[in-house]
Amino acid sequence: MSVRRVVIGAVLLPCTVAALIAFAGDRLSLPMATWQQRLVCGLWFALILARTTLLSLYGSRVREELAKRNVQLAITFAKLDELASHDELTGTLNRRSIMRRLEEERERPRRTGQSFGVAMLDIDHFKQVNDRLGHLAGDQVPRYFAQTVTEGMRGTDRLGRFAR
Repeated sequence: MSVRRVVIGAVLLPCTVAALIAFAGDRLSLPMATWQQRLVCGLWFALILARTTLLSLYGSRVREELAKRNVQLAITFAKLDELASHDELTGTLNRRSIMRRLEEERERPRRTGQSFGVAMLDIDHFKQVNDRLGHLAGDQVPRYFAQTVTEGMRGTDRLGRFAR
């Protein structure tokens, strides 16, 4: 509900109830001997309804805010998971993720009887690249290598950077 509709309902509903109580007379078992008592009871009931409506609106806003924060939290957790499992430089799996995947793959042949393979490549002479061209240029080498290898991989293959 919009705020406008809630406010209209918070005003109209209690006024209607107050009018019904005021005109019901002695048929209700509330203190209604005089018109003043009926008016006080009607206003009291109207205030309770208005307060309940406003609390409901507040609860609705809190739920909306919680839903927004839950979405933000899920995005943050996804980013944290990405940072915890991937190498910042290349975007490939990091050492911890490589070791976890390797252990999973090592268990698979025990269950299925199929074999698996691991290839480790060492790109040499980074110190020379860094010394000659600087660290920014040296960072481009593993990025380019990871991009080139990833393009040729199958969907089931994994690539990671086993940095020291």
